[in-house]
Amino acid sequence: MKKTALLATRDPSGLNKFAGRLAEEFGYQLLWLASIGPAPLPRICQAIELEEAERAIREGRIPLLVANFWNPTVGVHRGYAWKKAMAEMDHDIVGLVRTAAIRPSMMGVVGDARQYSDALDLLEAGPAFLPESFRVQQACNALHAVAAFDAAVAQFLESQSGEAPDLNALSGYPKTLYYSWKRDATLKGASVQQMAAVYGGFGEHFETISGPALDYASLLDLSLATYAIGEFEKPTALLISKGQLMAGSSASELVSALKEISPEAKRLRESALLVVNGSMDPSLLAEFSPTNFSSIVAPSFRDFDSERGPRLIASKEGLGYESLQEIRSIAGGLLVQDKNRVPVNPMAWRIPSGVQPLVYDWETMIFGVKLVRHVQSSACLAVQNERMVLLASHLTTQFDFERAFAGNQKRLDGAILVFDEDLEGPDILDAAKRQGAYLVIHPGLDSDREAKLVERSNELGIGLVATGIGLAKL
Repeated sequence: MKKTALLATRDPSGLNKFAGRLAEEFGYQLLWLASIGPAPLPRICQAIELEEAERAIREGRIPLLVANFWNPTVGVHRGYAWKKAMAEMDHDIVGLVRTAAIRPSMMGVVGDARQYSDALDLLEAGPAFLPESFRVQQACNALHAVAAFDAAVAQFLESQSGEAPDLNALSGYPKTLYYSWKRDATLKGASVQQMAAVYGGFGEHFETISGPALDYASLLDLSLATYAIGEFEKPTALLISKGQLMAGSSASELVSALKEISPEAKRLRESALLVVNGSMDPSLLAEFSPTNFSSIVAPSFRDFDSERGPRLIASKEGLGYESLQEIRSIAGGLLVQDKNRVPVNPMAWRIPSGVQPLVYDWETMIFGVKLVRHVQSSACLAVQNERMVLLASHLTTQFDFERAFAGNQKRLDGAILVFDEDLEGPDILDAAKRQGAYLVIHPGLDSDREAKLVERSNELGIGLVATGIGLAKL
């Protein structure tokens, strides 16, 4: 079979170098799909029409197809009507990829620019053509990409082609939901009898620097840690254990935040995940006994070279929100909702009570509101000096928070209480006052209830703040 490579790519990344080496080092004749436009290497690329390209692939005369295509909704972004947008999508290239991918015994398909170097390495190893194992692997990748393209086109057509646009679909909830994730890794499940796997791009965002392999429980803690720490710009340290937020502190320096949560880390010893939003080094960690943590998550680690001790996980792209939606399995299907990413905007908060917060209280108020969004509902969080003091979650009724705080060694004099749901009634303010709090924050979404709450807060001399946004996390 003659060495021929057909190029039909929308992503130009690395193509010239890759194609040049194919031609110069490995003797490939290069063809370029004429309908795409001018060839990237006109001196060594011969233009070919779509019909001839399709025929050559079916007849097995092209052993290598290098092809990728535009996002299928590119027409939408240009504001075209659905018929024109459909015509502009890369159906021709997708058709070539599909035709080639179902023939992995005869030809190879390379669509991802990150695979170019692997393909060249394999050719350098000696074979005249790419080995069959590589062709099969890339054929699978290509068919998954084609399936995702077809699904996206169908979703676009469903949302745009009726008499009126499907506003739910345009808001991110199509009539039909498709997901295609590659398996990233297999791991231990929650129990010895269970096996688990990670799908998607986890490995693109996190890197295990040292320590034991990740397991199911550690990944759940890591997910909570990632979303929670992404709320904060100031140096912040959070402690998480078994899916629960256990401690948190913000300060002007990371070392100060770590000192505040250190007592709780010693109590939990070896069962807690520490997440910070600043770089870690051995000297900083040594002050807080690394053996107190099961895992440590940070944007980067400096000068760590030992595999002993806790699991060190570096965030390659920073710590913050990764997705706009959250998905849960339910009986018979999936439940999808928008992730609660409404910005915490203190400028929009209402303070209807006579007692007003002091200037230096605002940073602690913001800290508490950001943190309470990541605890299990229903919850009451006590904060002081940008530090989590006490937490009561999974409350059957809000009145239970007082019983949960009863074991505290001292009154919460001057503390701020943050509830993730609207106060159930004025009696909650009485309980807060008995605990020593002087300020209570809640969403304040029920306007009919506010008059009684304000009246009681003024009688008690306790401040009341309404954020105006839901804070509960189920």
